[in-house]
Amino acid sequence: MFTHNTTTGYTPFELMYEYKAILPTALIQPPKLTYSYDCTGVIYSERIRVTNRITIENAKQVKNKMKKTI
Repeated sequence: MFTHNTTTGYTPFELMYEYKAILPTALIQPPKLTYSYDCTGVIYSERIRVTNRITIENAKQVKNKMKKTI
């Protein structure tokens, strides 16, 4: 996959990180898909909902701290 340096005999990755790169094409078994597109959409919408709730709670806490300092 990678071109070896003719001077050193190593790939640029090996020179930089001191080990051979493991490429996706070198995997013995293909990765197993654990989610469908429908399931992924549900997961992301739930993450957005939770993130929004946390953001609102944090904003309220900051607002209360600002009131106390004034």
